[in-house]
Amino acid sequence: MWTQIVGKIRLVQSPWVNHSWHVPLYVTATGLTTSPIPYGSRTFEIDFDFVQHQLAIRDSGGASAGFALSLSPWLPSIGG
Repeated sequence: MWTQIVGKIRLVQSPWVNHSWHVPLYVTATGLTTSPIPYGSRTFEIDFDFVQHQLAIRDSGGASAGFALSLSPWLPSIGG
């Protein structure tokens, strides 16, 4: 679900390219990233870190934010 939300953010903020080619997520050593997304006079990127189980947002001004990725309490447990 989070990858869909991040994809929609990128879709809205990035200049249009045919067939939505401007919205992929790229593989990194620890997960996935959007690469820089324009936002006014700045850019930001969103990274999924599957090793640390976190989503991180960083902007070109050096600010950062994020949160832990965890299972939703309404999802059934695996194997249960």
